Amino acid sequence: MKIDNSYSLDYLNGFEHTKLYQNNNMFKMNSDSCLLGNFIKLKDNVNVLDIGTNNGVLLLYASRFNVDLFCGIDINKDALNLAKYNLEFNNIHNFELFNVDINYFDYPDKFDVILCNPPYFLNSLKSDNISLMQAKHEDYMPLNTLFSKVSKLLKENGSFYLVHRPNRIQDITKHATNNRLYIKTLQYVYSKKTNSAVTILIEFTNKECFCNLLENKYI
Repeated sequence: MKIDNSYSLDYLNGFEHTKLYQNNNMFKMNSDSCLLGNFIKLKDNVNVLDIGTNNGVLLLYASRFNVDLFCGIDINKDALNLAKYNLEFNNIHNFELFNVDINYFDYPDKFDVILCNPPYFLNSLKSDNISLMQAKHEDYMPLNTLFSKVSKLLKENGSFYLVHRPNRIQDITKHATNNRLYIKTLQYVYSKKTNSAVTILIEFTNKECFCNLLENKYI
């Protein structure tokens, strides 16, 4: 692909040596991406799936660990082409990318770790930019669809990392429970300006466990 002035070159928050090209007309790395990227903790030699990989930012965050396979899926072909460019630009070559709707994605093996920064806007979001709508509007990846698919793709004792909005915690918990996924680690992120919770970071597993509630984070 050709990089021109419609792209910006940025770096990962907290990892300045890892560079990321972003299309200025598409969904770009935001605070949710950075918070989730810094939240994940991976064991050695794991296979990682990023659902809705966009420009590859979460796979780049995962690359600071010893990962055997990086796998990404997205319904936006242009976003995946950019993810491919970013991975190769950072000398990562053990990856597979699939241009597919989550409903139709299948893989011969299960994954040790699954990551997702899902679309979570509901009816209030309207845009003529289809790539932004796909990245932001929940119609393109409902919670029930996401959790159902994760439960089928996750290895036993695997981890599913999710970033979302605090006011959706009841919906999230319901869909997780319906698919035998359990909260292992939970962290609320608060705004320093308003002292209100703006984000939740969650690690799920498919083995029943006690929830580890981390100290609140402020941004």
